[in-house]
Amino acid sequence: MNQREIKFRAWDKEKKKMRYPEVLVWGTDGLKVWRFFDEMIKLPELPPKQDIILMQFTGLKDKDGKEIWEGDILGKGTAERYEVDFQDGAFVIHTRFYGVKCLNEFAYLEVIGNIYENPELLK
Repeated sequence: MNQREIKFRAWDKEKKKMRYPEVLVWGTDGLKVWRFFDEMIKLPELPPKQDIILMQFTGLKDKDGKEIWEGDILGKGTAERYEVDFQDGAFVIHTRFYGVKCLNEFAYLEVIGNIYENPELLK
C-alpha cells in the first residue's frame, strides 16, 4: 500500500518566516504543543498557538520534483497562478474559469511561492 508522508510546516506570524515543526502534539481541543527544528524552546515557554499557521504537505511534487504544500502558489509562466488549499478532505486549487479542481490534475505546474512569503504572486 502506498502511503502519503504526513508532515507539516508553519508560518510564524511574529517572525514572518516559514518554519518546520519537529514536534506537534494535539489534544481534544486542538494543537497543544510544538517545537521547531531551528530553535529549542522549553515547553512552558512555547509561543501562543495563534502565532502560527499550520500547513500540511500534500504528498505530491511539482513538475520539477519540489514538494507541494498547502498554501503554496502553483503556476506556469505568468498566465496561470493557483493557491493550494485543503477543502472538504482533499487538496485542491481554485481556478478562475473552472472553480475548485483536484490538485493532482495539475501536475504540469510548478511551485513558484506561497501565500505568506509571496502574496503578490496572486494579484
